[in-house]
Amino acid sequence: MRFYDALANAFAAEGTTDVFGMTGEANIYWLTSMEERGVRMYQVRHEGAGLAMADGWARVTGNPGVCTTTGGPGAAQLATTMIVASRARTPLVALTGDTPRGDLDNAQYLERPRYAASIEAGFVQIHTPDEAYGAVQRAFYLARRESRPIMLNVPAEFTHTQFDEFDDYVPSTALLGKTRPAYPHPDAIEEAAEIIARSERPVIIVGRGAIAAQAGDAIRKLADRTGAVIATTLMAKNWLGDYPYHAGLTGLFATKNAIQLFQRADCVIAFGASLNRYTTEHGYLYPNATYIQVDSQPHVVMGNGQAADCYVHADAGPRSPLSIRHSQDMRRARTATTRRRRSTCWAARWPILVRSTSTPVRSTPATRRAPSMRRSPAISAWCSVAASRTISGSCCATGNATISYPICISHRSARD
Repeated sequence: MRFYDALANAFAAEGTTDVFGMTGEANIYWLTSMEERGVRMYQVRHEGAGLAMADGWARVTGNPGVCTTTGGPGAAQLATTMIVASRARTPLVALTGDTPRGDLDNAQYLERPRYAASIEAGFVQIHTPDEAYGAVQRAFYLARRESRPIMLNVPAEFTHTQFDEFDDYVPSTALLGKTRPAYPHPDAIEEAAEIIARSERPVIIVGRGAIAAQAGDAIRKLADRTGAVIATTLMAKNWLGDYPYHAGLTGLFATKNAIQLFQRADCVIAFGASLNRYTTEHGYLYPNATYIQVDSQPHVVMGNGQAADCYVHADAGPRSPLSIRHSQDMRRARTATTRRRRSTCWAARWPILVRSTSTPVRSTPATRRAPSMRRSPAISAWCSVAASRTISGSCCATGNATISYPICISHRSARD
């Protein structure tokens, strides 16, 4: 078996179905062997575009993406896109061709280990042809375990060498085994439940981690039972967008209505979101909030340089400890009297009538003069599902005037 066939076998065993990049003298035989194994090759006009496609493919599928370049300038063109993929914590493997070993005067020579470190990528070097299987396995293992891009460097001189196949290839997934969700300490759950029970205006922030864990249904039910509004990080944009109390993005790209909403939050519950500086505006977006962060990492420091008030090391999936069972406990903790007081007081702070309707508010001179009209999507989001169905009346006082109008409960009607 040729060396390039061994590489193709290993990549196919790792589940590679699509490869993005440019063909050159250092990878053409490997790509041909990959196509013979049914792998689709997508040619691009710039190496950075190929890596960007592999990055997007990995984010959508949840599996490591694969891209390839030839030696010299081909690998150098990956720099900007590799940094983007690394900072997005995208698992992918970039197979790059290299000049012959020891040929330092070659015009395409590039010191790969230092280059990979400078663009924030992991690095795996193939030193001998017999290392083909082990190097590919290590590259995919690191990409999956560390959730980052890995550069797999292949010297061009190995292309036509013979590979002695002694054992079958063992994919990296066999080394990782079956990943079991992290289960939190009961004290952390109890603390989180108490914080949520005391809150009046909770916000649930969801990120890519929650998407990967398929936590949508659990988050919806938790929001229903706690009266929380849902917001997403930029990486999770539009996820759960059909939820009636969805405020859109949180962070730098939030709407004016959403920013006004977030600044009044007294509790933030984050699922699969790192709460970096862009998500919380260095903490200024939620100045009065108590933070609860649920993440599979042992610990995460937020973008404001502080740890969450309550950190729950747990999986954000459908069986998350903060989902159905614990939300029922929190619901029982709130008595009917507490719920009525919260709904009435919060509605009284805003000059609006809460009705169960989805009729959009028309923009007229009269409504534009009432700032609360433009904030109506935000206000309806704060009122819990139960509260929005129980508040009665036809109007509420604002100054010396009396205003009565319906609320659009969908964020999609916001004007700004």
